[in-house]
Amino acid sequence: MYIDHINISAPKDVIEQEKVFLMDVFDLLDGKKSSTAQAGYWLYYGEQAVVHLTFSDQHAANEIPRYLDHVAFRLTNFDAFVQKLVDRQVQHQIFSTPETGERQVFFHTPSGIRLEANFSRQAS
Repeated sequence: MYIDHINISAPKDVIEQEKVFLMDVFDLLDGKKSSTAQAGYWLYYGEQAVVHLTFSDQHAANEIPRYLDHVAFRLTNFDAFVQKLVDRQVQHQIFSTPETGERQVFFHTPSGIRLEANFSRQAS
């Protein structure tokens, strides 16, 4: 099993910010969507749709704690990715596991969604 995609549903102005941020940070492309899809966007990494952004006035930010903590992505080129966050002044935290060489970068999207970027020693 693997995660097919994630969905973010929010008011249009929030979705527009998320789209710009995710496309910029992850080098995603705005791609095709089905004719039955809700208004919004599908963001692609290569041929794979990975983020579905939908306009919704029924979803809103709130302060009630939720149990989903973050969404993680496996990436390559750790140095370039971290530099991209630095260049865009995106606050982030880096954690390393010396035994495996695994590195993790945690950061938030403009709407506050916590993301994790994972890098293996070989994929740095």
